[in-house]
Parts: sequence; structure tokens; C-alpha cells
Amino acid sequence: MTERDAAEAAGAAAPADPPGSARAGERPRPRPRPRAGSRPRPGNGPRGVDSAETVTIPAVTDDRPLTTDNHAADEAAADDEAARRRGRHRAELDAAAAPALRRRQAVENSPGPGRPPLLANATVEAVPRDDAPGSSDAHLSAEAPNSAEAPFLADEPAKRRTHSRRRSILIRSAIVVVVAAVVAILLRAFVVQPYYIPSESMEPTLHGCSGCSEDHVLVDKVTYRFASIKAGDIVVFNRPKNADVADKVLIKRVVATAGQKVQLRRDASGQWDGKVYVNGLSLEEGYVNKKCGARPTLPLTSTTTWVIPKDHVFVMGDNRCDSIDSRTFGPITDSSVIGRAFLIIWPLSRFGGI
Repeated sequence: MTERDAAEAAGAAAPADPPGSARAGERPRPRPRPRAGSRPRPGNGPRGVDSAETVTIPAVTDDRPLTTDNHAADEAAADDEAARRRGRHRAELDAAAAPALRRRQAVENSPGPGRPPLLANATVEAVPRDDAPGSSDAHLSAEAPNSAEAPFLADEPAKRRTHSRRRSILIRSAIVVVVAAVVAILLRAFVVQPYYIPSESMEPTLHGCSGCSEDHVLVDKVTYRFASIKAGDIVVFNRPKNADVADKVLIKRVVATAGQKVQLRRDASGQWDGKVYVNGLSLEEGYVNKKCGARPTLPLTSTTTWVIPKDHVFVMGDNRCDSIDSRTFGPITDSSVIGRAFLIIWPLSRFGGI
């Protein structure tokens, strides 16, 4: 037997290649996949396996959504159920609170001082809420008042605001009045005070004559706390004990101060010359009332010479012929002086400084 015949005999003895197997030097071909719902033909399966035992792949015929979509739908259904439960719970709470609300409304609507009935016809009812889809939640609501009460209720906030503004204005006005009164009292006691002129003793500088309009002046109470009284000042002082006058407070002009000597003299003929001498010098007194004549200043007692002691002043009225002053009751103490008159405030026709 030749070599060729031996090779052919060996090839015939070798088993045949199964379908889909690759020969030497060839790429293996993929085995075809069976169709959905088809049964394999005889001879298509692997060798040695009966076709009746081949497992078939069922076709997918379920129309349900995918697994993730089913999960989202379940969550939405659970949320709806929870919302319904919450709605029922709120409705139960509101129903339980309804009697207390009715009692409170009854108390508020009861007539009382300064409290008109705002909701006389109010009733409580359950109104469905729409904050949750499909919810049976309910809340309490008051029935709207009738048309006759609507204007009253609409004007109530405006009335309250108006009342509040009026009360605020009254409070502010009261505060201003109290503060002004306190300031006036303090000013009157320690700073400045008005006085009126009761007599004619200071004519014509200050009017106080009968039948005329009395002058009202302001008196400065501060100056003499820091400065000395000066000659020429018009001062208001408490009446001396030995003064024979009815008024408790007097007003005069200072003629001399502490340490000075005041004299009234006679002329060569032995008559009073009508002048005032301070430390031997006669005063030029243009403010003296001209109606008193050429010899205005005359002694009222037997005393005609005065030496002014410490902390005292000598005072006279400008109307020398009708004035009770230091010529009768002597020098007055500085402590009795209330203050210095500096301004006429009434009548307005005479308003101005003194």
C-alpha cells in the first residue's frame, strides 16, 4: 500500500466534524441562536442530545412597566395614602376644637364696654382643603357676616388706628404741658419771675397809677447770685419789717451801696435843696418825676444822713414826692433783694427794656 492510500484510509476512519466546529486554520463560526418560541429542528442540537430535551426560551409577552417605573408608582401611591391619612387626622382635630372655638367666639361677641360684637352671626363649618390631591382634609371657617355688618367690620381697623392716633396725640400733649409747667416753675423759682407794679412810687419809669394799665415786668433772679448790686439798678425786694406799706413786695431804684454815705442838704437860705448827695457829690437824676417840682427829694423823717452798712443798699422811688423808701425805713439788706427788673412785658405798647 502506498503512502497516499494510507492517508486516505486514515481520513475515512476519522469522525466527521460537528456542525459549527472549526477546522484547522479556519475561524470558528458562531452557533445560531434559536428564535423565541421555536423548537430546534432535529439534528440542530449537539450530537448525542435528543431534540425533545432541548430547553425552549419563552417569548416575553408581559406588558407591565419596567421594575424602576413600578417602584415610583408604588411610592406615589404610598404618598397619596399618607396625605389622606393626614387629612383625616386634621379633620378630627378641627372637629374636636370646634366647641372651644364656638365658646371663644361667644365670649368675644358678648356685649361689653368698648367691645362691639364683631361676628354676631358667625358659625363654624368644615371647608375642604385643596393643599393635598385627593385629600379629605377640612379646616374651620367662620361664616361671613351679613351685608349690614360688613361696613362696620371694614371700618373697625380704621377706627382703631384713629383712636390710637388720638390717644398718642393726647399723651404727647399731656407730656408737653407737664414739661412746660415744670420748666415754668423752675424758671419762676430760680431764674426769672414776672411782677406787676402796684403803686405810683416808680412813675414815670414804671406805671402803677390808679386808672391806668399797670406795668408787668420780668425780674432776673440769677445775676445777683454772681454779681454785686449796683447803684442805678431797679430792684424788687421783700418789704422790710418797719415799712408802713401794705404790699409785701416793693420795687425801687438803688441809690447807694455798702460803704457809701447818703445825705440830704439845705441850701444857703435854709431850705432843702431837693438833691441827693452820695459821698458828698450830688447825683444827676434824670429819671425823677418832673411833677415833683424843682426840689423833688425831701426828707420824710428827721434823719437826713445815712451810712450804708455792709451787705445793705439804699433805695428810693423815682416818684420822690409819692414814695415810701429808705428815707423812712432805712437801708435794706442784700438778702431781701429778690432780683433785678430788666424788661416790661405788658402792656405791649410799653414792651421793652428798663
